[in-house]
Amino acid sequence: MSLDHDPNELNDVLQAFYAEADENLDLLEQDLIRLETLAAEDGSADADTVVSVLAMLQTLKGSAGFLGLGKMTALADAAGVLVEQVKTGSRALDKDVVDAMLQSIDTLKVLLNTHKNREDDGEVDDAALLAVLENLSGTAPVQETVVEAVSEPEAAEGAEPEEVKPEAVEAVPVVEEAVAEPEAEEGPQAGPLLAKTPAVRTGDKRAGEDRRRQLRRTDEEGAVLAVEIAKLDGAMTLLGELVMARNALLHQLNGEAVAAALQGTAAGQKLGAAGEEFSRLTQQLQRAVLGMRMQPVKKIFDKLMRQVADLKGKQLKDLKVITEGEMVEVDRLLVDGLEEPLSLLVAAALEHHFEPTAERKAAGKPRAGTLVLRAFYEGANMVIQVQDNGRGADPKNLNAVRQKIARLQGAVSVQAEAGTGTCVSVFLPLPLAIVNALIVGAGSEGFAVPLEGVAEVVKLEPKKITRGRGADTLEVGGKTLPLFYLGELAGAKPADGGFVVVVRENGGAMGLVVDELKGQQEVVMKNVSGMFAHHKAIAGATIAGDGRVHMIVDVPYLLGGLSNGLAAAGTA
Repeated sequence: MSLDHDPNELNDVLQAFYAEADENLDLLEQDLIRLETLAAEDGSADADTVVSVLAMLQTLKGSAGFLGLGKMTALADAAGVLVEQVKTGSRALDKDVVDAMLQSIDTLKVLLNTHKNREDDGEVDDAALLAVLENLSGTAPVQETVVEAVSEPEAAEGAEPEEVKPEAVEAVPVVEEAVAEPEAEEGPQAGPLLAKTPAVRTGDKRAGEDRRRQLRRTDEEGAVLAVEIAKLDGAMTLLGELVMARNALLHQLNGEAVAAALQGTAAGQKLGAAGEEFSRLTQQLQRAVLGMRMQPVKKIFDKLMRQVADLKGKQLKDLKVITEGEMVEVDRLLVDGLEEPLSLLVAAALEHHFEPTAERKAAGKPRAGTLVLRAFYEGANMVIQVQDNGRGADPKNLNAVRQKIARLQGAVSVQAEAGTGTCVSVFLPLPLAIVNALIVGAGSEGFAVPLEGVAEVVKLEPKKITRGRGADTLEVGGKTLPLFYLGELAGAKPADGGFVVVVRENGGAMGLVVDELKGQQEVVMKNVSGMFAHHKAIAGATIAGDGRVHMIVDVPYLLGGLSNGLAAAGTA
């Protein structure tokens, strides 16, 4: 292909390189953190991980060199030389090596973003880092010797070039070793050859196989295909429409007139079976489409782990980190936006929340502090928590984090207890939330309450309600629960009767007062607009099978509002 005469093709190649390099740099960082952890535990270096790091550096070097990205090529090459020495055992995987490699990943990311933004990489200073890498690998003196050996005086004009005898230049064998194609290794440790040689010979089958292995994942790991986010958004929109069409169809089939006409007939049985199959396939399609848009939160946690490693050394604090729910998936579009606010939370915990060792000992706490990074699903949200057992933070000091999460259409909840610790919860909406919900009526509106948090439903007896200045309360099952009247969201006065939907989340409980129960349904969450858009008690909206719009109740927000002493109405 001719890149010089086809700008569109060149742009496609660049975009593919950017996507692949982004992924490889993230994987490199994760692998290096793993190597650092193992080295700190017993001084070992996992051979498979070292081979993986080397292969990705060689891939990056080869691709960057092909595109003429000189600084990225040189840096990936210098880092690769050092990792090659670790692989062969000629260089120990100590802290200096790991630090230099992590700094190399950071600089490669800066260079990559510079090229993405069509900026000049001349402003990126990599000379000092290259010198560190060369000193660690011991290649700097060799390079100097080579320069002296080949810098011969210029030949006089018209003179024949003087024959150089092999014994005249002692550095020649070293130069050959630096550029020669390595022997192919047997088994899984065979490294890619493309980045190790100036060119791949035609008909070199082994090199071709290894080069293809660089450009795609193995069948075991799964092939990777870049897909535009806009296309995924379109697929999810269509999926949402499909679910609502299914709900409308089932609503019609379950209507009294149709159900009565089909009851006991062969057609009724076939339609019922088809409806169940339709629902099953729709759920499978939902999981498949969301899987293309989501990625494990482990990618974020790994970066936070590296930050902890850097900060605890500077703070001289004894600390252990626990991660939970690493494989919980987050929307790819939120990953970049989440890194900064979560990084701020981790920095706050290490710098301000954790007491010095002497203070922890005086308070009867374990010498080592504990930081927990946790992820889980809750209703229509994905939740990330940063929890510590420090001195307890002031919730008022997290405004910067709240603002950054708000830009992602998320929310922040802080639970802190003096002397015990702090837990910051970040709530993020799923890109396409399809949840099972209890459909209820309150006032003139219909509402959907996610079933995940529904514990029970009881008949409301107004005379048993205890009126208070804040929330009214009702005793249910021996426990006193605060009440929230859903009809107030629509401007309706509380009815004399109805039902109480008892909901529980994260140890809290409350009762939602409704006028009627309409049944259970799988609903698709949509963004809200109009009169409900400003109200934080509403997480979204859905179109029910009968065509009516129902508001989806944000149960975690209501519970959080009550626990923080907010009014029962929960207005924003």
